[in-house]
Amino acid sequence: MWHIFKADLMNNKLILIIPCGFVLFGMIINVALGWQNVELDLPGVRSLMTTAIIVLIIFNFIKYIQEKRIRLISILPLSIIKVALSRLLYIVFIWTSFMVLYWISLSTAKPYRSNIIFWDTLSVTGLILFVNTFPFFFRDFNFCFKEKYKAVILSILLVLMFFIGYILIFSFGISEYSWKIFQPLLPLRKWLVSVSSTSIGAIIFILIGLGFSVLNILTFVHRKSYIE
Repeated sequence: MWHIFKADLMNNKLILIIPCGFVLFGMIINVALGWQNVELDLPGVRSLMTTAIIVLIIFNFIKYIQEKRIRLISILPLSIIKVALSRLLYIVFIWTSFMVLYWISLSTAKPYRSNIIFWDTLSVTGLILFVNTFPFFFRDFNFCFKEKYKAVILSILLVLMFFIGYILIFSFGISEYSWKIFQPLLPLRKWLVSVSSTSIGAIIFILIGLGFSVLNILTFVHRKSYIE
């Protein structure tokens, strides 16, 4: 399993350069300038991290499909569970690296609302775990059901994916002063932000991310075919 993970890192090293470069650049600039507006700069750097990781999730999934990597990995002398887990480790490792650098850079910041930033960042980590699983989860479902159910189930999942993605992006990534047309959704945004900034909210988001990760592994195990 770890050999697959290392191979993923080596095969995607060129793709890693630009997103990771932007994240490092954002951290270095803020550290060099002394975090001039820490209450805005910290969420700003975190948003940069989130954007970079989503870009990597998309590219990683596209490469999996194009290279038919599952067909190759599934014939290795590994358990299906380890194969399923290896697909998730790539993004988890990169996000963990981002988080380590993020917290190291925070040691140079001025006094800030550390408790709020800490819990909110853990909530975002839970969302990243969820987003990391969803493309694979959606793909695996395609091989789990008979033809007459497949179209309906996949259509429902696709609608849910866009709806949840839209709500989360709006709630965590867009200022409430920027999109006046979405005023009716502002109470939902404020509620989600208020929940994500608490210990209970962070635990809930982490459990959601871990829950979907486990569900993704179970879905992969129950696929009827690994030939794509």
